[in-house]
Amino acid sequence: FPVTIWPEYATALQANDQHVIRTGANLRVEEKLYNSINLSVKMPLRDDHNQIIGVFGNSVDISHLKE
Repeated sequence: FPVTIWPEYATALQANDQHVIRTGANLRVEEKLYNSINLSVKMPLRDDHNQIIGVFGNSVDISHLKE
């Protein structure tokens, strides 16, 4: 994603994505984004040859649980 959206958060988000790509393992992590805390689950996206071609996942805002 473009770093210009939230450059102060981009480094951490990209590091989490790179961890999934490097290890091939699913990742469950709390990520701070703008004014929220999200519980994110990220997984490797694989092609027909089982090669990792990206990352996909889901995030849920859990800020209200952290107050």
